[in-house]
Amino acid sequence: MSLLAISYPELEPKDFDWIQSIRAEHDELQFELVKPHITLVFATEETGQSELIDHVREVCEEALALRFVMRRAIVMKDHFGDYWYVLMVAAEGYSEIVKLHDQLYTGVLSCELRSDIPFIPHVTIGNSKDPQACATLADRLNAENLAIIGRISSIDIVTYENNRIETICQVELVAKRNVDTR
Repeated sequence: MSLLAISYPELEPKDFDWIQSIRAEHDELQFELVKPHITLVFATEETGQSELIDHVREVCEEALALRFVMRRAIVMKDHFGDYWYVLMVAAEGYSEIVKLHDQLYTGVLSCELRSDIPFIPHVTIGNSKDPQACATLADRLNAENLAIIGRISSIDIVTYENNRIETICQVELVAKRNVDTR
C-alpha cells in the first residue's frame, strides 16, 4: 500500500465538467481511478500513515489556501514507464503550489523528495503511449482560450492499493479564508 497527499481542487462546475469530458476520452489510466486532482506528495511506502497525517496537519496549520488558474496543456513523458501525459498546468498560482509541495517535503518526507524529477503543478487530463496523440490533444486544447480557475483549501491523504484510491483523512489548510476563486 502506498500513501499520497493530493488536493481535489475546488472548480466551477462547468470547468470540472469540461475536464472530465476530456479525461473520459483521453485519460485511460486515471479517469476511473480518481477525480481531477493535484498530487502534492507522491506515492510513498516509507512514511507511516500516522506520521504522514501528523506531518500534513502541521504543514497545513501554516499554509494559506491558494487560488490558481490553468491556461495551458503540456506533454510530459512518464519517468517510470512507457506513457506520455497531457497536463493542464497552473499559470497563476504556480509558485504557491510549488511552495506548498516543498513545505510538505520537509520533516518526515525530506528524504523522499525526488530532486531529479521536476515538480510541475498540474491536473492530468490525458495519457497515451503515443507521444503524437498527446501532442495533438495538447495543441487542440491550447488553441482554445483556456482559463480554468481553481482553489486549493484542503489536502487528502489517500491510500493506493489494488488499483484503488481511498481517502483516509482530509486536512484543511487552516488559513483558507480570504481566498476567492474569482
